[in-house]
Amino acid sequence: MNWEAIGAIGEIFGALAVVATLMYLARQMHQNAKATTGETMGSWLADYNNMVLEISKDPEVARIFRQGLTDFEKLSENDKMRFHTWMVAHLLNAQNVFLQLEDGIMHQRIADQILPFNAAMLNSKGGLYWWGTARSMWRPEFVDHMDKLIEEASPITEVWPWFSTHSEEDRKDEGDA
Repeated sequence: MNWEAIGAIGEIFGALAVVATLMYLARQMHQNAKATTGETMGSWLADYNNMVLEISKDPEVARIFRQGLTDFEKLSENDKMRFHTWMVAHLLNAQNVFLQLEDGIMHQRIADQILPFNAAMLNSKGGLYWWGTARSMWRPEFVDHMDKLIEEASPITEVWPWFSTHSEEDRKDEGDA
């Protein structure tokens, strides 16, 4: 065997080592991207849950939210602002889910829970009124997607009647006021 043959074998082994290193680095980058996406989604979900749970922590917020879904126009001006602010925060989260889904960052299974829930809220009497006044502030592709989901969704006040303010307990509370 001459030196040229030994050099050629060395180049082949060197090329194989480079390919193996690149494959290893690609695998590590893929695993890191998955871990980062998981951490990001976990953090987003914790923030989202805290926002949603705010309704259950404060009876006044729950009342405003329920009345806003049932009949937004009957809210006081301050309560309309509170309902609007909560809905904006909620829909910003939904739009974030939609955009991250389009970018391949959000899991489809999470989006399939969050976006239809928002559509059901928007498909209530008060939700439709609010959506009609607020829709211009959202990205057009998000509005189109939500409009399609709203057409398919049952109003949240029918699916879960406790989101409505038409119970006997509510009528008693209104009589006390």
